[in-house]
Amino acid sequence: MWPLAWQIGRHGFSTSNFGYPSCWWSIEHHARKLASHLTKLDSNPEIESVYVVAHSMGGIVTRQAVLNSKLEKLQRIVMLGSPNRGSPVAKALGVVLPFCKTLQQLSDRPDSYVMGLDEPEGVEVGIVAAQHDRVIPEPSSHLKCEADHISVFSGHNGLLVRPTAIRFVTNFLKYGKFLTSR
Repeated sequence: MWPLAWQIGRHGFSTSNFGYPSCWWSIEHHARKLASHLTKLDSNPEIESVYVVAHSMGGIVTRQAVLNSKLEKLQRIVMLGSPNRGSPVAKALGVVLPFCKTLQQLSDRPDSYVMGLDEPEGVEVGIVAAQHDRVIPEPSSHLKCEADHISVFSGHNGLLVRPTAIRFVTNFLKYGKFLTSR
Protein backbone atom coordinates (compact mmCIF):
# COMPACT_ATOMS: atom_id res chain seq x y z
CA MET A 1 0.00 0.00 0.00
CA TRP A 2 2.96 2.37 0.47
CA PRO A 3 3.36 3.22 -3.25
CA LEU A 4 -0.38 3.91 -3.52
CA ALA A 5 -0.39 5.99 -0.32
CA TRP A 6 2.53 8.04 -1.69
CA GLN A 7 0.66 8.66 -4.98
CA ILE A 8 -2.54 9.64 -3.14
CA GLY A 9 -0.47 12.02 -1.00
CA ARG A 10 0.81 13.68 -4.15
CA HIS A 11 -2.83 14.58 -4.91
CA GLY A 12 -3.21 16.54 -1.69
CA PHE A 13 -4.47 13.88 0.72
CA SER A 14 -2.84 13.09 4.06
CA THR A 15 -2.42 9.33 4.36
CA SER A 16 -2.19 6.86 7.19
CA ASN A 17 -1.35 3.24 6.41
CA PHE A 18 -2.97 0.45 8.42
CA GLY A 19 -1.42 -2.99 8.10
CA TYR A 20 -2.16 -6.39 9.58
CA PRO A 21 -0.92 -10.00 9.32
CA SER A 22 -3.71 -11.33 7.13
CA CYS A 23 -3.50 -15.04 7.90
CA TRP A 24 -2.84 -14.93 11.63
CA TRP A 25 -6.09 -13.43 12.89
CA SER A 26 -9.70 -13.31 11.79
CA ILE A 27 -11.33 -10.55 9.80
CA GLU A 28 -13.22 -9.53 12.94
CA HIS A 29 -9.94 -9.12 14.85
CA HIS A 30 -8.41 -6.95 12.12
CA ALA A 31 -11.67 -4.98 11.83
CA ARG A 32 -11.69 -4.14 15.55
CA LYS A 33 -8.17 -2.73 15.25
CA LEU A 34 -9.06 -0.79 12.10
CA ALA A 35 -12.24 0.54 13.74
CA SER A 36 -10.12 1.83 16.62
CA HIS A 37 -7.72 3.49 14.18
CA LEU A 38 -10.59 5.08 12.23
CA THR A 39 -12.27 6.26 15.43
CA LYS A 40 -9.08 8.11 16.41
CA LEU A 41 -8.99 9.80 13.01
CA ASP A 42 -12.71 10.59 13.24
CA SER A 43 -12.31 12.23 16.64
CA ASN A 44 -9.35 14.39 15.57
CA PRO A 45 -10.65 17.99 15.29
CA GLU A 46 -7.99 18.80 12.68
CA ILE A 47 -9.43 16.22 10.25
CA GLU A 48 -12.51 17.27 8.26
CA SER A 49 -13.15 14.09 6.27
CA VAL A 50 -11.98 10.49 6.40
CA TYR A 51 -11.59 8.29 3.32
CA VAL A 52 -10.49 4.67 3.18
CA VAL A 53 -8.66 3.03 0.30
CA ALA A 54 -8.41 -0.73 0.75
CA HIS A 55 -6.89 -3.52 -1.29
CA SER A 56 -8.14 -7.10 -1.47
CA MET A 57 -9.03 -8.45 1.99
CA GLY A 58 -8.63 -4.90 3.31
CA GLY A 59 -11.96 -4.04 1.69
CA ILE A 60 -13.66 -6.77 3.72
CA VAL A 61 -11.88 -5.70 6.90
CA THR A 62 -13.05 -2.15 6.17
CA ARG A 63 -16.65 -3.26 5.64
CA GLN A 64 -16.65 -4.99 9.04
CA ALA A 65 -14.87 -2.07 10.74
CA VAL A 66 -17.44 0.40 9.41
CA LEU A 67 -20.30 -1.79 10.66
CA ASN A 68 -18.71 -1.74 14.14
CA SER A 69 -18.20 2.03 14.29
CA LYS A 70 -20.04 5.32 14.35
CA LEU A 71 -17.80 7.37 12.10
CA GLU A 72 -19.22 10.81 11.40
CA LYS A 73 -16.41 11.96 9.11
CA LEU A 74 -16.15 8.85 6.92
CA GLN A 75 -17.16 10.00 3.43
CA ARG A 76 -15.89 7.48 0.90
CA ILE A 77 -14.38 4.02 0.61
CA VAL A 78 -12.47 2.78 -2.44
CA MET A 79 -11.95 -0.96 -2.70
CA LEU A 80 -9.33 -2.34 -5.06
CA GLY A 81 -9.74 -6.00 -5.97
CA SER A 82 -11.79 -6.85 -2.87
CA PRO A 83 -13.63 -10.20 -2.72
CA ASN A 84 -17.03 -8.75 -1.83
CA ARG A 85 -18.73 -11.87 -3.17
CA GLY A 86 -15.97 -14.22 -2.08
CA SER A 87 -13.04 -15.73 -3.89
CA PRO A 88 -12.74 -19.17 -5.50
CA VAL A 89 -8.98 -19.01 -4.86
CA ALA A 90 -9.59 -18.47 -1.13
CA LYS A 91 -11.86 -21.52 -1.15
CA ALA A 92 -9.18 -23.68 -2.82
CA LEU A 93 -6.31 -22.38 -0.67
CA GLY A 94 -8.39 -22.80 2.49
CA VAL A 95 -8.21 -26.56 1.97
CA VAL A 96 -4.41 -26.47 1.60
CA LEU A 97 -3.82 -23.91 4.38
CA PRO A 98 -6.48 -24.73 7.01
CA PHE A 99 -4.64 -22.70 9.69
CA CYS A 100 -5.44 -19.48 7.80
CA LYS A 101 -8.94 -18.67 9.04
CA THR A 102 -9.29 -15.69 6.72
CA LEU A 103 -9.14 -17.96 3.67
CA GLN A 104 -12.28 -19.75 4.85
CA GLN A 105 -13.87 -16.39 5.65
CA LEU A 106 -13.13 -15.06 2.14
CA SER A 107 -14.32 -18.17 0.31
CA ASP A 108 -17.03 -17.89 -2.32
CA ARG A 109 -18.99 -20.65 -0.57
CA PRO A 110 -22.57 -19.47 0.07
CA ASP A 111 -22.13 -19.93 3.85
CA SER A 112 -18.79 -18.09 4.15
CA TYR A 113 -18.27 -15.05 6.36
CA VAL A 114 -17.92 -12.57 3.49
CA MET A 115 -21.10 -13.81 1.81
CA GLY A 116 -23.11 -12.97 4.96
CA LEU A 117 -21.43 -9.63 5.72
CA ASP A 118 -23.69 -6.57 5.59
CA GLU A 119 -22.86 -3.79 3.16
CA PRO A 120 -21.78 -0.35 4.38
CA GLU A 121 -24.46 2.33 4.72
CA GLY A 122 -24.17 6.10 4.75
CA VAL A 123 -20.88 6.14 2.85
CA GLU A 124 -20.04 6.24 -0.87
CA VAL A 125 -18.30 3.08 -2.05
CA GLY A 126 -16.24 2.88 -5.23
CA ILE A 127 -14.86 -0.41 -6.49
CA VAL A 128 -11.91 -0.90 -8.82
CA ALA A 129 -11.58 -4.42 -10.23
CA ALA A 130 -8.67 -5.86 -12.19
CA GLN A 131 -9.54 -7.29 -15.60
CA HIS A 132 -6.86 -9.97 -15.27
CA ASP A 133 -7.26 -10.81 -11.60
CA ARG A 134 -6.73 -14.52 -10.98
CA VAL A 135 -7.48 -14.11 -7.25
CA ILE A 136 -10.68 -12.02 -7.32
CA PRO A 137 -12.69 -12.36 -10.53
CA GLU A 138 -14.36 -9.09 -11.54
CA PRO A 139 -17.93 -10.32 -10.78
CA SER A 140 -16.80 -11.12 -7.21
CA SER A 141 -15.89 -7.48 -6.58
CA HIS A 142 -19.40 -5.98 -6.81
CA LEU A 143 -21.64 -4.70 -4.01
CA LYS A 144 -25.28 -3.64 -4.30
CA CYS A 145 -24.43 -0.34 -2.56
CA GLU A 146 -21.57 0.64 -4.89
CA ALA A 147 -21.70 4.24 -6.08
CA ASP A 148 -19.32 3.46 -8.94
CA HIS A 149 -17.47 0.44 -10.32
CA ILE A 150 -14.73 0.25 -12.91
CA SER A 151 -12.38 -2.40 -14.29
CA VAL A 152 -8.74 -1.69 -15.02
CA PHE A 153 -6.33 -3.54 -17.31
CA SER A 154 -4.29 -5.05 -14.50
CA GLY A 155 -3.68 -8.05 -12.32
CA HIS A 156 -4.59 -8.22 -8.64
CA ASN A 157 -1.52 -6.53 -7.10
CA GLY A 158 -1.00 -4.27 -10.11
CA LEU A 159 -3.98 -2.24 -8.92
CA LEU A 160 -1.67 -0.72 -6.28
CA VAL A 161 0.74 0.77 -8.82
CA ARG A 162 -1.09 1.03 -12.15
CA PRO A 163 -1.33 4.77 -13.03
CA THR A 164 -4.89 4.34 -14.37
CA ALA A 165 -6.03 2.76 -11.11
CA ILE A 166 -4.35 5.49 -9.08
CA ARG A 167 -6.09 8.17 -11.16
CA PHE A 168 -9.44 6.46 -10.62
CA VAL A 169 -8.83 6.23 -6.86
CA THR A 170 -7.98 9.92 -6.54
CA ASN A 171 -10.95 10.90 -8.75
CA PHE A 172 -13.32 8.93 -6.53
CA LEU A 173 -11.84 10.43 -3.36
CA LYS A 174 -12.28 13.93 -4.78
CA TYR A 175 -15.54 13.63 -6.73
CA GLY A 176 -17.31 10.40 -5.77
CA LYS A 177 -16.90 8.91 -9.24
CA PHE A 178 -14.06 7.35 -11.19
CA LEU A 179 -14.48 9.17 -14.50
CA THR A 180 -14.89 12.90 -14.09
CA SER A 181 -16.06 13.48 -17.68
CA ARG A 182 -19.31 11.47 -17.28
